[in-house]
Amino acid sequence: MCQHLEAHGVSCAGELRLGGWQILMLDSVVPGEEGGHLANAELKRLEHALDDGEGHVLICLHHQPLPVGSAWIDTMALDNGDAFFRILDRCPRVRGVVWGHIHQEFDGRHGDVRLLASPSTCVQFSPRTNDFQVDMAPPGYRHLALLPDGRIHTEVKRLPAYPKGLDLASAGY
Repeated sequence: MCQHLEAHGVSCAGELRLGGWQILMLDSVVPGEEGGHLANAELKRLEHALDDGEGHVLICLHHQPLPVGSAWIDTMALDNGDAFFRILDRCPRVRGVVWGHIHQEFDGRHGDVRLLASPSTCVQFSPRTNDFQVDMAPPGYRHLALLPDGRIHTEVKRLPAYPKGLDLASAGY
């Protein structure tokens, strides 16, 4: 995917520095699996980046690092979220963690760290359900404003309605 994106001018860098912020992108994908995992090399890269950086930190990954209250999607979370949070707990510069995967909004905290999930730009999953269920909320995304003082302003923006042609009756996505 990175080769395709970079050929079209999209960066797949694992780290960006913008206006006093260090943004770290972690790879939680396990090929062929629905759940996520941060390999030891990825955890070491995170530790090294946090030790060597300065400024506020935002961490981005695909899989949720903790349960979000939807029993079925929580079976597909990061399987080593505890190791991830142990690293974060040692770095007071971390201000936020953002992920996708759950196709729903989430806004929580782990100590002083803001935890944010973005809705999907396609089909939404109903929050706080035991079984898979499509939510009728239209596609959306999370807008982030990373402020110089370390605060994160965020809002979710959505289309006015589902685009025509989406199969909302599917048993999975």
